[in-house]
Amino acid sequence: MAWLTGWNRRTAVTIDMSTKSGSGTTDATVVIPQAWDLFWSTIDASGDEIRVTKSDGTTAIVYEWAAGFDKTTKTGTLELDDVSHSHAPSAVLVWLYWDNSGASDGSASVTPSSPVTGYVDLLVPTNVVSIARGRGGSTTPRTTISATTSSVAPVGFDVRPLLRGQWTPGGGKFVGEELSEVAVAVNDTSDQAVASATTASTARFVADRKGRSGIVTMYVDAPSGSLADSTDYVAVATCYTTDVQTVQARASVAVRDVRPSA
Repeated sequence: MAWLTGWNRRTAVTIDMSTKSGSGTTDATVVIPQAWDLFWSTIDASGDEIRVTKSDGTTAIVYEWAAGFDKTTKTGTLELDDVSHSHAPSAVLVWLYWDNSGASDGSASVTPSSPVTGYVDLLVPTNVVSIARGRGGSTTPRTTISATTSSVAPVGFDVRPLLRGQWTPGGGKFVGEELSEVAVAVNDTSDQAVASATTASTARFVADRKGRSGIVTMYVDAPSGSLADSTDYVAVATCYTTDVQTVQARASVAVRDVRPSA
């Protein structure tokens, strides 16, 4: 995995491109969570050390702090210029770097046009589907999660076992490919997309403690009852990597509305 030299920490930021289609570029706005204690305890008071890159870990994305940055009140909103997407509607991964004390201000002027929303997801899901090698093309999910017709059911797809890596020549450094974009869907048992559920579902990238991507949280959202009681579905996450590999992860979603007995 490529990493900016001199920066000690980074995390995955999800840019929600669910309202877009095909390929292109879009501005984005990212609110830094006030509950993110690790970030606020290790960043300089100036906020100058921030850097934002594409999913490859090194290609800079132009950013600006909107309405300032305040470590004391734990408030900061980033405006990102021209975030690219290739498989929208989707979620795009970008990297937020910090913890390089004394780094010069890396921001520039950004005037966002119809920005989409970016998210820093601090929660690792309890339901995690580990995708194993040697099952290419399989449509049989290995994990089943439960949901009701009015719930948001999170499922995590751990695709790290499928991400390739290599040793850099003469450097002795391990470089692994990274996730770059993910498209999500909810299918019926005939593997046909459930339009209303697919539209409502979202995805978030989660970075591990080593700053790698590899876990994607998919929120199967059925607030209007678009998932029928006593019906089984399949949550599908199609993941694209920085090295143009495609990995598809699946999990069964069993919808059961539990009611009290008469």
